[in-house]
Amino acid sequence: MVDDSLGKLYDVDIGADVSDLAAHRVILQIPDYRLSKPLEIAVIGHREQGVVVEYSATHYLPSTQYENGAPTGNALVGRGKTPEEAGDSLCELIVGLWADLKDVPKEKLGPEPLLQQQYLRTLFLN
Repeated sequence: MVDDSLGKLYDVDIGADVSDLAAHRVILQIPDYRLSKPLEIAVIGHREQGVVVEYSATHYLPSTQYENGAPTGNALVGRGKTPEEAGDSLCELIVGLWADLKDVPKEKLGPEPLLQQQYLRTLFLN
């Protein structure tokens, strides 16, 4: 468990072997916001010449766009030198997107931003 970052990251046992560079985690809280459910993310370490040089934390938003029968997804990706920094960066992106979309009337949004707004409404309680 990591508890000193903006978005609290918690390791989750998903019953699968995960390398030391990839982990399934959840964000249970974001300061100043109440979440209705844990936010599932993937944290991946990126290597150069065998050394981890950067981590990325990814969360996929629902999508209205499909390719070969599967949603193409809208990935929000935070990056950092540690998993915690990557999680913090991802939280900032999510909060920023929510700030951009939360007060926009649905009539002014296209299908993709409207779906994102609806999804984020289910995530944030405030």
